[in-house]
Amino acid sequence: TLALRRRDLSRGIALLRLSLSLQPNQPEVLHQLSLAYGLAGDMASARATALQLRQLGPGFPGLAQWLQSLGLGQ
Repeated sequence: TLALRRRDLSRGIALLRLSLSLQPNQPEVLHQLSLAYGLAGDMASARATALQLRQLGPGFPGLAQWLQSLGLGQ
């Protein structure tokens, strides 16, 4: 989102969460939300969201690397 590009992490996270509440199970949104949590230093939420994404779309581009960087390897 634009908010994330501007490094407004709290607003970006809020918008991504809103998007998921309106349309759950969006792999791209889950990925962006996990990344945003990571940038914000909320590693527990980054990991939990990445694991949700793995369940929904295990082949999502870049997911394997992101999981590894979170210490969650496949």
